[in-house]
This record gives sequence, structure tokens and C-alpha cells, in this order.
Amino acid sequence: MPDKTPDNLSKEERSALQSLKSRDDIVIKKADKGSTVVVLDKETYMAEAQRQLSDERFYKKLDSDPTKEFSTAITKTLDDMFEKNEIGINVYETLNPIDSRPGQFYLLPKIHKEGMPGRPIVSAIGHPMEKISEFIDLHLRPHVENLPSYLKDTTNYINKTPSTCLPDHTLLVTMDVTSLYTNIPHDEGIEACREVWDML
Repeated sequence: MPDKTPDNLSKEERSALQSLKSRDDIVIKKADKGSTVVVLDKETYMAEAQRQLSDERFYKKLDSDPTKEFSTAITKTLDDMFEKNEIGINVYETLNPIDSRPGQFYLLPKIHKEGMPGRPIVSAIGHPMEKISEFIDLHLRPHVENLPSYLKDTTNYINKTPSTCLPDHTLLVTMDVTSLYTNIPHDEGIEACREVWDML
């Protein structure tokens, strides 16, 4: 049965959207914050992407796509773990990467900041590490949320703040970490996860 939901756009508006989508000289993205849609000149968008990807502190140019190599290494590790009865068949089949593809890099414009830099995002859909990341998040998230230092959002902070007046000489500050995820050292990040796990 065909969907009879009425279109909330006029024919002219629908035609304008199709016209924008067909253009190859612009990029349409949602803003990093809020519900705003941003239309960018493609050259400007690509220049910002190149600026970020050229930062060798966080990114390294490769001569070839390592996706297949990653998939093979993950499968071998899972094979070894399964043979040692460290994981069952369900976990093995869930985490084993099949028909993997590389992550897709894109930017969300930060229209609230001067120069409108982009927030780098790497879509991991289909990546060899996608299911493993989801598996780790599933098991770690409940314990991380129980840490005394955990703050989900502003509302969570307000709920944790004493309703009475704060002590004298209390100083409230905010911090913004540049390139948060690319600044987390891998070894220290793994060790932090181990510490949380060992607290269980």
C-alpha cells in the first residue's frame, strides 16, 4: 500500500532541494551544533579538510589502503581466541569483519567559531573495527557512567552540583580540548579502560 503521508514541501521547494543536491560545486552538511544546515563552497570545504589531514601530529599519509590487512589481523586474533575458548561462537561471528571498507572522513562545520573550522568525523560503518568498537562500548559504558568524574551533559552537571551555595572560593571553569580523540595516547587509553574494568 503506497504511503499517503502528505509532503510538507511545495513542488517549488522540492525542486529547489533537488537542484541543490545535483550541484557539484557545493557541500551540504549539518552544523556541528544545533539543527542548522550549512551550504559550503566545495573548495572551502576541501581546503579545510586538507588543512586538518595535513597535520602530521594526528594523521599519516599511507601509500596503500590497509583495510584488508586490518581485517586479516582481526580474524586471526579472533581465531586464536576462539580456539583457546576465550570467546564463544556468537562473539566470534559478531566481531569477525566481513566485506570491510575503510572509514569515511568528513567535516561538520563549526559555525559558532571564528573561521568556521570543521569538526572531523570518521564514519566507521563497515570498517573492520566497527563491531569491536561497539562491543567494547557496550561493556564499558555502564561502568564509565558510574565513575564519580563522569558528566553526561549540562543537565547531569546541574543535578550533581549541590543545591545549596557552593563553598567560598569555589572557581567554576570550562575547558575545550582540541582534537580530543586524536590526542588520546593509545597505550594510556587502553590502560585507563583496564583500570575501569579492574574496579568491577
